Amino acid sequence: MRAPCVGPVANSPGGAVTMGRVRRSCAGRWLLALGLGLAQPALSVDSATPDILVPDSVEGQNQQGRPLYLEHCAGCHNGKVARAPKISQLKIMSPSTLLRVMESGAMKQQAQGLTRQQRVAVAEYLSGSRYVEEALIDEAQYCRQDNWFDHQEPTVQGWGFGADNRRHVDDGAAGLDRADIRKLKLKWAFEFPATVRARSQAAYAGGAVFVGSQDGTVYALDAASGCVHWTFTAQSEVRSAMALGRLPAGAAGPGDATPYLFFGDFLANVYAVNAMDGSLLWQAKVDDHGDATLTGSVAYFADGAQARVFVPVSSLESVTAALPDYQCCTFRGSVVALDAATGRQIWKTYTVAQEPRPTYVSSAGVQQFGPSGAAVWNAPTIDAKRRRIYFGTGQNYSSPAESGSDAIFALDMDSGEVSWQRQFVQGDAFNLACPYDGPNCPKEDGPDLDFGASPVLVALDADTDMLVVGHKSGNVYGLDPDKGGALAWQARVGRGSSTGGVHFGMAANSDSVFVPIYDPDFSLLPAYMGEVMRARFPGKAQRGLHAVNAATGEVRWSSDVAEACATETDCWGYSAAATATDQAVFACNRGGLCVARDTRNGELLWRFDTARRFETTSGRRASGGSIGGPGPLVARGRVFVSSGYYALDQSPAGNLLLMFEAQ
Repeated sequence: MRAPCVGPVANSPGGAVTMGRVRRSCAGRWLLALGLGLAQPALSVDSATPDILVPDSVEGQNQQGRPLYLEHCAGCHNGKVARAPKISQLKIMSPSTLLRVMESGAMKQQAQGLTRQQRVAVAEYLSGSRYVEEALIDEAQYCRQDNWFDHQEPTVQGWGFGADNRRHVDDGAAGLDRADIRKLKLKWAFEFPATVRARSQAAYAGGAVFVGSQDGTVYALDAASGCVHWTFTAQSEVRSAMALGRLPAGAAGPGDATPYLFFGDFLANVYAVNAMDGSLLWQAKVDDHGDATLTGSVAYFADGAQARVFVPVSSLESVTAALPDYQCCTFRGSVVALDAATGRQIWKTYTVAQEPRPTYVSSAGVQQFGPSGAAVWNAPTIDAKRRRIYFGTGQNYSSPAESGSDAIFALDMDSGEVSWQRQFVQGDAFNLACPYDGPNCPKEDGPDLDFGASPVLVALDADTDMLVVGHKSGNVYGLDPDKGGALAWQARVGRGSSTGGVHFGMAANSDSVFVPIYDPDFSLLPAYMGEVMRARFPGKAQRGLHAVNAATGEVRWSSDVAEACATETDCWGYSAAATATDQAVFACNRGGLCVARDTRNGELLWRFDTARRFETTSGRRASGGSIGGPGPLVARGRVFVSSGYYALDQSPAGNLLLMFEAQ
């Protein structure tokens, strides 16, 4: 077991802090884990250690897995084989997923020389969690009804609950007014078994709620009771939203009224699954890079006899780049269009137009490649009127920084050709070698200001639309989609930082955009990390929820998160996406606190702390926790909340889906 982080900078002579880097310190451990979104034990950042991205053992058994991993797995997964999932991806899988891959999946042949006990040890070592061998769902949890899917029920699906990504549910589908919201009470809690986090955006259709989980299981749950209609097992974690659609008449494939779910997993697979029984229609791999992943949600669109699934592709190569002997970096972000009926690829457009090429040799003597990165972390926004899709990108991973990073793209939805793109931060190249002065850190060294949230398309009137985008800088921009993304207005509602500003998503009604701001309090960080962040991002944190006029950018009202919180932990900002109805906007913060505010003036209507233990539908007690990523789902008088984002900033772990009704 390595020594814990002690003092201003552990393992660093004199505790020296530079503007952008903290040499091989706990800050490196902190940022590496933050890049994975985990609150695991400290990560090794010793350049001589081959398992740099593997957590120190949590206890006993998984310590036995370390030599087994190094002997049987590290040769491929520490970056030596291009198409092998990197250790950064293995680390965020649950032990049950890792064991399944070794016993019946892609690694069956490679793991056949290991005993069952040894495979369990490897799975526990990589995940940092205990493997529990038991039935995931008790027989008593399954529903006892046939023909349960009600086609007359409204559908609230996808990341943005509609093609425009407004995350808005009208009164008819929401079924809640302000008086109902004030009376919301917890009805049931569903535990995601064999998991330590809950990161999938739920969808509603047919009287059921559909949601993914860390171990790759997708659940169809009865919305009223939480009983299980069916489960489907993907190859790895499903943290994206469930998009839902019916294949139009004339489309290749079933061509009937069957509703299908479309979603991605962490190994860059996309699935089409029958929403009524969980049967697989097709599965498609959209990127062969070993670090490619799907964190943003797919978007479904049907037009006449055609139906398309638009897939945003991101990666964890910025994490793998922390390995000193890794040849950084070769991944390029992209959006892929698939035929919704067959999974066939129609087009693929890269955000970095030029293929990576050899650039220079690092101080560790390792060849570097570039340009790279510009991952797409957000769900594409569909503009049917202009036949375009919009999305934002992240930073470049290696030098040289180029024009596809930190940009908003508009693509022709039929051909994938770039209609226009607008870059907001120039010269942004960053990977997780930078926080501890690793040899793979590009010369630009940040500032790492991504577009993590989907663009929101707001109809101002019958002829005029505004494309509203939120940024980690704390700025919100209004862009004119008819003028090549020309800037119409700009509003600064947060201080912003590489871990602050707008994270996962805004919501909008007919005239206002609701902007959740995270802006972590740097004083709560370890002293060395706080000093670095304050130097790069000066100013006061403005974490809270802000209503912005969609036409002008004028701030209509603001609510500080402190108005609703009871403890310091509750006061963390809003990282998760917001959700709006005609009457209220819902937002949940990284401390697990959820609130609903009046859309007119920000008045607090409801609050609930999810970061505690609950009795669940399984009969066991389980915990909610931090909330990030997915926001509340509102449908038919009910509110559904995934609680347990699990990040390193001391936010609590959890593995629950909670359902609230007015009582």
